[in-house]
Amino acid sequence: MMNIWMVTAVLLLSSTYLVTGQFQGDPYSNDGCGETRGCFDCRDNLATCEVNVAWEPNPQEGVVKFTLWGTKVAAQAHVSVGITPTGNMASADVYSCISDDTGLVMGRSWNPDAGRTTSARPLKGVSGEEVSVVEDMIRCQFNRMMSLDDGDDEFFDINNISYFLILSAGTAAGGAGQGHTGGSNRGFSASVDLTQTFSVGAGESSAYLMKLHGCLMIIAWICLASVGLTMARFFKPMWPDSKLCDVKIWFAVHRACMVLALLLFVIGFIVIFVHVGGFLELGDGRESHRRFTHAVLGVIVTALGVINPIMAIFRPHPGSPERSIFNWAHWAVGTSALILSFVTIGLALVPIAGINILPNLQGYTFWVLIGFCVFMFAMWVIFEVVRCSTDSEGRTNDIPLSDKNDTVQAADDTGPSGSMLKTILLFIFSLGAVFSTAFLIITIAIA
Repeated sequence: MMNIWMVTAVLLLSSTYLVTGQFQGDPYSNDGCGETRGCFDCRDNLATCEVNVAWEPNPQEGVVKFTLWGTKVAAQAHVSVGITPTGNMASADVYSCISDDTGLVMGRSWNPDAGRTTSARPLKGVSGEEVSVVEDMIRCQFNRMMSLDDGDDEFFDINNISYFLILSAGTAAGGAGQGHTGGSNRGFSASVDLTQTFSVGAGESSAYLMKLHGCLMIIAWICLASVGLTMARFFKPMWPDSKLCDVKIWFAVHRACMVLALLLFVIGFIVIFVHVGGFLELGDGRESHRRFTHAVLGVIVTALGVINPIMAIFRPHPGSPERSIFNWAHWAVGTSALILSFVTIGLALVPIAGINILPNLQGYTFWVLIGFCVFMFAMWVIFEVVRCSTDSEGRTNDIPLSDKNDTVQAADDTGPSGSMLKTILLFIFSLGAVFSTAFLIITIAIA
């Protein structure tokens, strides 16, 4: 009989959990971490856990329940959690649990930059606040609305939009936090979707996927695609009597660059989908609009980048009436993809209201990209001028692509007029592409 009652009790508890999906353990612990609630878990981290946070999304009520606990570092102290798109304290919407001469209270503030300067803000969109002190630990719980449609850009929409969480502990006075003590300020290494439940540690680095995505796209488009397209556009008459891998040199270089670019940007496309967990949804605010636009343009660029080599596989034979149509279509798709890729990358690098998609990314990174775009345009103008002003004997009119069966008439063994100048210009252009790419990926990697 006892066993029957025990089984019944277990079934009832299990059914309650399955129906409600609510957290049942000690809220001020790592119970349910990654299962019924999301949390910051530093148990396997060498860093001390001065401040911890857990969150329980409740989409039915449109709120996220935050549980915050940490060491009371002084007689009057606070523990705080900041929601920010930057990965540091810049542009952070901060919620503080405070124990000071005003009592046990909760406050909200805004950090305009990465320093300790804060500005008090109304505690709106928050309900169910509970603050207590137990054994020199400040503990609190509160419900924060996922979104608040009142035009306040400082109250971030956290409904299916990822943000970084910053934790801190420090002194307090007058019902407000006074910065943080040394070593207590810790940020999540990756942005998190607060409508999902998983475990994140300060020592983990899932942000590397975002960095990997950016580096792959920059190598693919800024370096490989720009050089490959330049070879096809301006260097067909070059080296008429030389071959590489049984095809003309320009075509061998063009094909190698574009195949490698295709491989890298497809991998980068997959990586960012894994990082985000699907396609971004459009939310409120400029940052959400920027991320969504970047994602849409990224899909378009990837589609164009995949379509173009497929077109090349089924290209008409040289001399056929359809060949000129293919040439222009292949050139138009490839050039459009390259230009849109620069716009898409620029949208990720440009700071909007002081905020970057990648935390700690230096603002000058965007201007390096702009500098390369100006450099590439200037070099293309020079290539065009040189091509028009030199002897065009031996030049083919197949602008974007050819194959090993295409014939190119050569004037003599010395090659087309201006070959040395064109070779020097190609070296300068390639060097600029490589250096710009290297600078950008290093800047992203260390951000």
